[in-house]
Amino acid sequence: DCYELSYVRVPRAQRIPRRAGMTPDQYPIPLSLFQTNHKPPLSDHVEGWSRNNPGLKYTFMDDRAARRYLLRSWGPRHASAFSSLGIGAVRSDFLRLCYIADRGGFYADVDTCGGNISLVELRQTGAPLIVVPSASFTLKPSVWNAFFAAKPRDPALIQLVKSSLERIEKRYGARGGAEEILAIAGPNAMAPLL
Repeated sequence: DCYELSYVRVPRAQRIPRRAGMTPDQYPIPLSLFQTNHKPPLSDHVEGWSRNNPGLKYTFMDDRAARRYLLRSWGPRHASAFSSLGIGAVRSDFLRLCYIADRGGFYADVDTCGGNISLVELRQTGAPLIVVPSASFTLKPSVWNAFFAAKPRDPALIQLVKSSLERIEKRYGARGGAEEILAIAGPNAMAPLL
């Protein structure tokens, strides 16, 4: 079973009008899907994403692969920060921010299925950043970070990675409740993107 995405709206302010003759390789967000977890997703979930999005590049990382990626792509501070996090969900929050900020593309939790959502069609909006607002975590504005997308090296995401790294190194949320934990690198930390 999976949580099926059925609706993602790209606000008009984020859309870029399509130019005549614009080809898919000119869309800001790459046709790639990144997922992370302590174990790989079910193969039928991955096959569903690929079947509904021809040409999709798929990448999965567990914690071990994540440490190697962070060390290689971001450096020892980021890899050490990742390893210092005791809560798997927060490690995932930090990794997904880093990966999508670096490489761009789409992120979806491993228990999420594409449903009626076409990543190909979402790319065609021309938006450089796609985030979904959420009010389910706290009373503060937050982003439903189980699904989001960005162009590679998006400045807003790069800034979020920097801020998240600083919070992790300062042990922010170490003794806090859920709201502080969500503000390390997760839904509350991503609120400035709204």
